Order: sequence, then C-alpha cells, then structure tokens
Amino acid sequence: MLYKLFFVLLISFLFLNSSLAQWSGKPEEPRELVQDVRDASELSVAKDGSGGIFFIWQDSKESANKNLWFLHAKKSGELSFRADGKSVSADENSVKLNSILVPSVIPGVAMIAWEQKNQAESFVYTQVVKENGQRIFDERGLMVLRSSDDINQIHASYGKSAIGHVAAIEKTSGTPTLYNVKYQKIFPTGKLRFTQAGLQVSSSYNAKQFPKIITDGNGGAFIFWMEFEKMNSRIYMAHIDSSAGETTKIEPVLITDSKAIIQEYDITPFAGGSLIYINWQLSGKNKELYHQIVDNKGKTRMAYPGVKAVTLPGDNTNPRAIAGGDSTIILSWINNFSGSRDIYAQKISQFGNPRWSGNGVVVADFEGDQLGAELCPDGRGGAIIGWIDNRSKSAWNIYAQRISSKGDLMWDDEGIPVSTSNRSIKNYLYMVSDLSQGAIAVFRESKEGNKSGIFGQRIRGNNTYASEVSEFAAIQSGEEVKLYWQVNNESAIKGYKLEVFSGKRASDSLWTEIEWISVSKEARGIYETYHEPDSSGMFYYRLSQFDKSDRVSHIEITKLNFIKSDNVNKPFIGQNIPNPFSESTVISYSIPAAGKIRFEFFNSKFNLIKDETVTQAKPGKYQYTFSAAGLEPGVYFYRVTIGEVVEVKKMVLTAKEKK
Repeated sequence: MLYKLFFVLLISFLFLNSSLAQWSGKPEEPRELVQDVRDASELSVAKDGSGGIFFIWQDSKESANKNLWFLHAKKSGELSFRADGKSVSADENSVKLNSILVPSVIPGVAMIAWEQKNQAESFVYTQVVKENGQRIFDERGLMVLRSSDDINQIHASYGKSAIGHVAAIEKTSGTPTLYNVKYQKIFPTGKLRFTQAGLQVSSSYNAKQFPKIITDGNGGAFIFWMEFEKMNSRIYMAHIDSSAGETTKIEPVLITDSKAIIQEYDITPFAGGSLIYINWQLSGKNKELYHQIVDNKGKTRMAYPGVKAVTLPGDNTNPRAIAGGDSTIILSWINNFSGSRDIYAQKISQFGNPRWSGNGVVVADFEGDQLGAELCPDGRGGAIIGWIDNRSKSAWNIYAQRISSKGDLMWDDEGIPVSTSNRSIKNYLYMVSDLSQGAIAVFRESKEGNKSGIFGQRIRGNNTYASEVSEFAAIQSGEEVKLYWQVNNESAIKGYKLEVFSGKRASDSLWTEIEWISVSKEARGIYETYHEPDSSGMFYYRLSQFDKSDRVSHIEITKLNFIKSDNVNKPFIGQNIPNPFSESTVISYSIPAAGKIRFEFFNSKFNLIKDETVTQAKPGKYQYTFSAAGLEPGVYFYRVTIGEVVEVKKMVLTAKEKK
C-alpha cells in the first residue's frame, strides 16, 4: 500500500511540479508547454480573461485515435494542472473532428465544441472547462446536435451568463443535396433550448459553408454563413433572439453577393457589440480583400455589396482582424508582390474609413517571406502582430512587432524574435493578449523522431528582451518560505542577492542576507530557493539583481505573513537547497525525538538509485547532504521517512557549468 501511495505521489510530482515552470524569455529556447506529446495537431488557443490562456490540441498518445486534450497556462507561464494536459472527453475511441475553443466573458472558463461521427449518424458535442482542469458537463461531453445526415462544419460562441451557442452546416444524403444551417443554445446546467435536431435557420439546395456565430450580448446570437450559386458567393446573416423557440421562423439577411468565389471570410464585433466587421478574400487571378460593416439588424454601413479593403498591387491574402479597443478594427494581411510576401496593417473606423495611411502600415517587409500573421490587442488601441519568417533563408523563425494606436512601430524595425530555435517546422501560431500591454505567443514546432510539440513565449509590451525580473513571490511551504522568480535575458547579469527583514519598517540597515545565487545557464532564468524563519510574523524579502560590473540593476520586494507550526512534536522535512543543483544539495530536517531517518532517492523512471538510513541520538535540527557524483542531469525524487511521517519531494540536477 505504501509503495502504491509513493507511486501516485511520484506521478503527481512528475506532472504537477513540471507545470510550475514559467516562460523562458529566450527566443532560442521557447518554453515547451506540454509534456508527453507524440504528435500535436489541430492546435487552438483562447484567452482566459485574466491574462492567461486555454489551449486544446489533438494527440494519439493514449489510443489509436487522436483524442482531444486541453490545458490552461497562467500569465506567468505556470500551468494550472498536470503538465501533460487532460482529455476533453473520456470517449477515447471516437474521432474528434473540427474542434473549436471558445473564450468566455467569465474569467477562467472556456467552451470547446467538436464533431463526432459513426457509420449512421453525425454529432456535435460541447464541453465547458475551468482553469483548474474541471470538466463541467458529462465526462464524455454534452451532445448538442444529432443528425442521420452529415454535419461537416461547426462554429461556437460562449456568452454572458455562461450560455453557449453552436452553429452547424448539415448536408443531406438525398439527391439533390439539401443544405441546412442549424443552431443550438446551451444553458449553464447543460440543458438544451432545442431538441438535438437543432433550430432550422436556413435550408436550400445552394451549397453552404463556413458557419460563424457570435453572441448578441442578450442571450441570443448572430449567425453568418456562405452560400454558392453557380459562380456567385453570398454571405448571409441571421439573428436568433433569446426568446426564439422550436417554431420560430428565422429570416436571413443577405450581406454581400459577390460575382467571384469567396475563398475565406471572417467576422469581428466592434467593442460594444452593436456593429460587426466582415472581411473576405476573393480567389482568382488577383486575390483581393473586401470588407463590410453591419449593425445588429443586418443593415450595411458601407456601399453594397462591399468595399475593397486593400488597394495594394499584387495578391492580398490571409486577412486577420481584431477590435482595436477604441471603437475601431485593426486588420492585418499578407501582400505578395513581385515574389515577396510582406505584412501590412490598417486601422478602420466604424464607418469603414482607414485611420492610418491609405495603403496601410508596413509591419514586416524583409528579405524572404513573412507568413501566417496573427495579432491581438495591446490594450492601448494598438496591436501586437506575430508571424513566421524565413528572412535568414536557412530556417523559419517567429517574430513579433507592436504597432501603436497611431500606426507607429514601437519595437525594433526588424521585430522581436519570439522563437529562433533550431527546430525546422513552426506553425499553428496564435497571439493572445496578456492584459498587460503584452502578448502570449503559442505555436507548434517539430521535434526529433517525427514528433511535434506545443511551445510558447510571453512578449512584454514595454520592451524587447531586456533583462527583467518578474513574478518574484514568497509562498509558505510547511515550515519554510519558498522564494521564486523568473528573469528574461541574463546575458549582462552576474547574480542575485536575497535578503530578509521582519518588522514594521523596511530600513536598509535591518536587511539580513539569506543567500547569493549566481546566474546559471541550466536554470534558464527560473530560480527557486527556501528560507526557514525562526518565528511567526510578517517577513519582507528583497531580491537585488547585480550586473557583471557589480552594480544593482533591479530590485524587487515581496512579503509574506508566515505562520509557524505550534506542533513541536511533528517532524519537519525541508526542500533541498539549492534546487536546481549541479554537484550537491542539502536537505534540512528536524525530529522531535531520537530515532532513525531513511533517505531514498529515485530517478525519473522511478528506479531507486540510493537508499541510506541515518540515526540521530537526540531531537533537533539536522542536515543531509546528497552528492550527485556519477549521475546524469535530469529530474530526481527523494523520499524521507521519519517514524510514521513520509514525504516525497522533487529535485533537479543540472550539468556542471564549463569554466
């Protein structure tokens, strides 16, 4: 029984403690967000309302079929639950298709929708998840639509009062083929407003594609879709009122009627939700971008059937739009002219007028191609734009640029490197606001053995990658105080001095040095140490960063109300210090009576590598020194047994720094 408990503890430490890692701050080594990934695909990322992110992906790590997984990362980069993610649905044998992740206006909550099929039927499922990993609906998901015909495209939205909305295209098997637009409304309890057949929004023999749905802010939704008739493409809109019932007749509104084929389109609500921005890309010899603005009644504000959004020569593709935060829309796109693909951006008013230069602002026009641009608001009326770049010709990297509300580039003209790793393939780029004028970039990169992983990087809005101490915090951990912090770019930094003060006034003369920590390449900018106060009370901790000229370059102060245990008869086992370590580390412990203390050490595969029992003749505080001689760098665990008390802790061994 004890062995089983130990195994469970080890598994917990393996995934829970690895989730405490934070952003690397190093473009050449972006943070790998998910452990134990075989081949991540269909990545989707959404904001969490607090500066962090939800993300989902498909992977076949536990079954022959690819299952759908989700995870949450805080703004600091710390994962909120196990670092290998959690399955969205416990049904591992069914293939999940066309999954979509939807943010919520409620912080820490998101909705996920996906399709499933068998030989006879098609289904749409949803699941609501929380940042702590909790699944709100049934563990297999909530079935919201069901059809004996083919449901082949879906979209979803999650609005106020935790009400979900789903739109889908249903394609019948008869001849001629009938295409239906279906709608479903999901209440917080999982109750459906309509039967699993859904509300019929539109039905005709015209082929339909690309449903889009957004909430109307009042319990209803706006649905958009495309229809094709001969060589014409049409975009329709329908408003589903919150009071709509099974027999409600919906009257779609024609938004645009193009004489050419629309290759893709998207919708973006203006801040406030009363206006909706629509942009679309035409296929053909010259690929052009058009746009239109409609109100919540479907009335257009620009000339019908739409106005050319871009007048630059060449192909204009890959449109991406966000609400600018100042009653505007910011649009980015790729311009391909004379064999060079570059990135442009434009700010658009509520009446469709350009706010920046007539042809937009050049964001990136370097040698080689700039592709896959994505953007998010910077919180000041501007945007942060990320893209995949091969200016070096030898590798694809990821860069970013911040553009102000006036259209000025705010960072280096060449952009900021987000990922310059030596991994050859980079794709599925997402940019999400961190609500601090910066962004979190999430992307997929190739790995060895035909595998791929999910990586991320936080880009702060005030600078590039100048050295910056962040997330300095103190947390009580048993009879100790855990101190941890993260640093971006330590190229000019020598080390850190930790000091403590307990009292009412933080006078410089009363600070006591705890520890000096030199910069370590193996630490990757993430540090952790422990302090054991001798009494209860308010403790202030000061972290001073020193550059290579021994000058203080940065100071951070945090505090903690420490409560010391009154149970002097209970053994105490501390975290090893330092951690990570390269040669040896010390484990502090205290015993209430004379006795034996057993130390067991295990590698990451749970193999025992050392077992030693020491005997102490009297109660008190002691230290045990563990030597890493002959061990490879990696994650290790140790179990300490004092009488009936057993504790398991994790430690990290790094390679010795070359002199």
